[in-house]
Amino acid sequence: MWERLRTIDNRKSGGITSAIYRSEDAGETWQKLTDGLPDSTAKLGRIGLAISENNPHVLYAVYTDSSGGIGGVYRSIDDGNIWSYRSMPDIYNTYGWYFGNIRVSPTDSDRIFILGVYCYVSDDGGLNWNQVLTNAHVDFHAMYLPKNNPSKCFAGSDGGFYISSDSGNYINFQPFIANMQFYQGCIDPADSMRIYGGSQDNGTNRILNNNPYTWESVLGGDGFFVAVDPTDSNTIYAEYQWGSLYRFDDYSLNSYSYLSSSFSSDRTNWSTPYIISPENHSKLYLGTYKLYRSLDKGDNWTALTGDLTNGGSISALNVSPVDSNIIYVGTSDGNLWVSTNYGVSFSNISSSLPDRWITSIIPSITSPDTVITTFSGLRWDDNAPHIMLSGNNGASWHGRI
Repeated sequence: MWERLRTIDNRKSGGITSAIYRSEDAGETWQKLTDGLPDSTAKLGRIGLAISENNPHVLYAVYTDSSGGIGGVYRSIDDGNIWSYRSMPDIYNTYGWYFGNIRVSPTDSDRIFILGVYCYVSDDGGLNWNQVLTNAHVDFHAMYLPKNNPSKCFAGSDGGFYISSDSGNYINFQPFIANMQFYQGCIDPADSMRIYGGSQDNGTNRILNNNPYTWESVLGGDGFFVAVDPTDSNTIYAEYQWGSLYRFDDYSLNSYSYLSSSFSSDRTNWSTPYIISPENHSKLYLGTYKLYRSLDKGDNWTALTGDLTNGGSISALNVSPVDSNIIYVGTSDGNLWVSTNYGVSFSNISSSLPDRWITSIIPSITSPDTVITTFSGLRWDDNAPHIMLSGNNGASWHGRI
């Protein structure tokens, strides 16, 4: 069991109920296992479990602490009655809540793998460790060890699906499985065959000529918003997490500029929104907890507002393509703002809207008064609409879903 709580602005990744329990009557009653295991008053984090197939009396557990760091590997040889501490490499980099997996060979109860940012194997029940799958993308979450071929393993990480035939030393990447998770994307306005996308832990990528086998990297990290200058395909904007924004000045990606110096100390969203203004390709807008505007393709920025949040960050923004004086800004904590005077002043138009993360704002392409905004209900248990429509710049709203 793992005691955890995730809210819009906080993560609790441990507690006194994080523990290992065992039932011997098909789940009717449960016994908490404690002998040799960490004291639950330490507010333990996520726990991974594995049971040996060829010797079911042998169990392994991998612990994280409440901050997401390593908590230890433990082994039992008597069905979980008594446990002993084993060694453990640092595989979590403070976010062990993201992992929590340990695997045992189906033919050898002493051979175990632990999965984290990196992957390690032990052949002596966790006393000594060696790193494997070193050529694979980091952040391992899945592994299958076939019983009929103990030297083979199948592994899944944030980078895709891998197969090894020699116990994880040499790997083959499986490139034709479409498993990349995209956050945002765009199409080159000058060439609809050129598609760009920012992806989870796989950076910003693009394909040319609409060929799905020609993906190439534009920028690393976690890729988010990406934009191409509508007048010049050589000018490309891409970012990675927390608002690290870059501009590439040639299509070959050899010349680039870092654009975030003016707001690098600001509170930003994991996915920091920015746009090219529809009426001027040199004008950009970007949101931290303030709204910024640049008139020179991001080289210099001016803050148009103070803090528009309740402690969160700006999560969405847009400019009307019909009237560039109309600017909308949405935040991660439910504030929606509009300016009808080119950013001189902003009005809060969220009083009748769901108090949730604003995920997008879409002004009408024909009417300056019409706008649609969407909300995420992922962390709220209510039935409020996810899509809202206004025909009067947010003075009133109608729910659509």
